[in-house]
Amino acid sequence: MVMDITWADTPISTTSTMDGNAITIPGAFTTLFATDVNGDLYGYTSTHLQIHAPSEHHIEGDSFDVEFQIYHEMNPEFVAKAKTSRRKAVVSIMFNVDSSASAHPLLEALQVDNLGALDIELASTLGSKLPSPVAYYTYEGSETYPPCEETYN
Repeated sequence: MVMDITWADTPISTTSTMDGNAITIPGAFTTLFATDVNGDLYGYTSTHLQIHAPSEHHIEGDSFDVEFQIYHEMNPEFVAKAKTSRRKAVVSIMFNVDSSASAHPLLEALQVDNLGALDIELASTLGSKLPSPVAYYTYEGSETYPPCEETYN
């Protein structure tokens, strides 16, 4: 399985909003090359990210303080030869926040306490902080909010 994510290396000007139970922030923050559950490789570009607290997903029964979901659309050059009707992919990153420490750098950069206009540079606040190699799970799923379309890998 392949999951290769590249972070935009310049700040992206955007606006954060609260949508139901998540903070939503639009932007092309990442490019993603990943194999689906069938082993087929596709390329994607992110459209937005969402922050959920607590996490929506659990790993081996454990929940996390924060789940950072990056939503991607399949790049046009892959759509024509795709063997799947699923044209979207989500990368979720879960973490716990140490309440005795200062604010997490990512949450501070995203100004989660002050919604509105912001400039985000995720390469240094998140991308460089991930372990290498990244451990991950993959599955076919659906959006986690209505209409819960089953279009995601």
